[in-house]
Amino acid sequence: MTRYAELDEEIKRMCNTAKKEWLDKEGDELERLYLIDAKRMHEKAKDLSGKKRSQQAFSQRKETSLWRKTRSRERWTEYMQELYNSERDDNVTVEYNEEWAAILAEEVINALKKLRTVKATGADGVAVETFSAL
Repeated sequence: MTRYAELDEEIKRMCNTAKKEWLDKEGDELERLYLIDAKRMHEKAKDLSGKKRSQQAFSQRKETSLWRKTRSRERWTEYMQELYNSERDDNVTVEYNEEWAAILAEEVINALKKLRTVKATGADGVAVETFSAL
């Protein structure tokens, strides 16, 4: 075995040992926080996982983020026009239901306020934050 290979193995072994010690220390800290402060424990676990949440905005065709309300409204209008102007069977009949007429704008606004933000988009690709811009 060459001198380089020996040093390489030794360095890797030292790194693995240091990593294991660090993870053990962080795990002990998580266990301590579990007993004291669950919120800080979850924050620490999230930091250790290395995964960061990314805010997904309702995006334009070119996949650029929309953060301004005016652009978001424009894209929302475009989306709705595409949705309602799509080719579909026009012979569909919908029966009128008295219960549906009772939905007020205030109820819709209250429901939108209760929606949780920074969640994954649905099948239609519309983020909850888009509704709040309306």
